[in-house]
Amino acid sequence: MKDVVESVEALVDGEVHTFSNAECKFRYRHSIFKENGGIVVGVTLKLKPDAERGGVKKMMEYLDKRNKTQPKGAASTGCIFKNYEFPPKVDQPLADAPFLETMRAKSVPEEFLTKKRISAGWLIEQVGMKGAKVGGAEVSAAHGNFIVNSGHATAADVRTLIVNSKEKVAGKFGIDLEEEIQYIGF
Repeated sequence: MKDVVESVEALVDGEVHTFSNAECKFRYRHSIFKENGGIVVGVTLKLKPDAERGGVKKMMEYLDKRNKTQPKGAASTGCIFKNYEFPPKVDQPLADAPFLETMRAKSVPEEFLTKKRISAGWLIEQVGMKGAKVGGAEVSAAHGNFIVNSGHATAADVRTLIVNSKEKVAGKFGIDLEEEIQYIGF
């Protein structure tokens, strides 16, 4: 998306401001809005025409994949955690041979290790959190990185599932999952 965003309108400190693409400071699962607490209220995209309709085909492929792998029919949080990338930040284990061997011993698929990105959903599923429930919130049976609302979930229910998932993944894999969501009012 960062490549096609021309500008973003966001509510910051009670006023709507317009930010250029450069001002948004886009990177993986991050933007200026995570720093300034802004709430995005509008986006202007600069798209290219696709005379051969390849874009429609690609869009349909993405939609088909999303429908097969993500929860449908219930309100959800969207993805909770960033996928674990390595070499990681300074406070995470180094992606050297011992780290890779440890991950292999814990049955982390080679495709994740080759790409240097371990799926957060996969990690959550491996620690038995898929389908876990607290109050009206549940870790999605379709994808471990989503929490769905049965209709009466509270923020506390969702937060408890997040904390439990992080603790279990850290305990089994030694990986500290990082939320990509923003907390408002906590």
